[in-house]
Amino acid sequence: ILSLCATVATAAVRIIRNTCEVSGLTDGDYTARIPFRFQGQIVAIINGHRILFGDSTGRTILHLDSLSGLRPGDFITASGRCSVGEKRKNHLFAGSCVVTGHSTPIKPIDVSLEDIIGGKCDFMTVRTSATVTDTFKDEIDPQYGHMTLYADGRSIDLAFLDTQSETNDFRQLVNAEIAVTAVSVPQSGGWRIFNGTTLHLANGDDITVLKPAPSDPFEVEPLGDIHHISPEVIAGMGRRSVDGCVIAIWHGDRIMVCTASGTPIQASLAHGGT
Repeated sequence: ILSLCATVATAAVRIIRNTCEVSGLTDGDYTARIPFRFQGQIVAIINGHRILFGDSTGRTILHLDSLSGLRPGDFITASGRCSVGEKRKNHLFAGSCVVTGHSTPIKPIDVSLEDIIGGKCDFMTVRTSATVTDTFKDEIDPQYGHMTLYADGRSIDLAFLDTQSETNDFRQLVNAEIAVTAVSVPQSGGWRIFNGTTLHLANGDDITVLKPAPSDPFEVEPLGDIHHISPEVIAGMGRRSVDGCVIAIWHGDRIMVCTASGTPIQASLAHGGT
């Protein structure tokens, strides 16, 4: 009797075991919910159930249901799966997180906006100085607000958790010079597509006012001629004044002003009401 034995090769389950492998993940990998298991340290805690996590191969951001009991400097073992969130954003969701030790938290590094925008500080906790030129509510994800920071001819977006109906908590910072500690995050997917790196504020206490904004909101330079000026330059101009005749009003907080030179300027009123 001749017996034939067939050997069936069973493919091993793919598990992501370090942060270096995260950069190679595709949209399909996130959709397939590939599992991961990391061992490393919490570099920073970011509002919104996220941590900046680092191991010997690099850093990435992990999402958790709860940050209770976790603190920067903790060594952890985190396991979970790649996921696609409600906002169509790829992320790593850790269903399990066990603290295995603790060490001195990694200190923020002092950098310029140029360094951050140039990608030299990706997934690092940084401290930088800049002028706040605008702050506004996220029109896509209402739990977030944004500030536009400007320094040395460059501007960058700073995102922060904002559960209030408006961003009034930071409105007084427009035209103020500040120092801020935040996490530098390279461009990511999702509904909002940023052009480059963004900063994510971990805590509202991480903002220090170096020079307050003028008490009189009209103590600013005239807008002047904005023809042929790039959007980046306009974003860094900060508060400016405009003199002219109102030629249209809509939505209760939008106006069109025609200046003496005949240039139409659209404006949104910060506090509404016309």
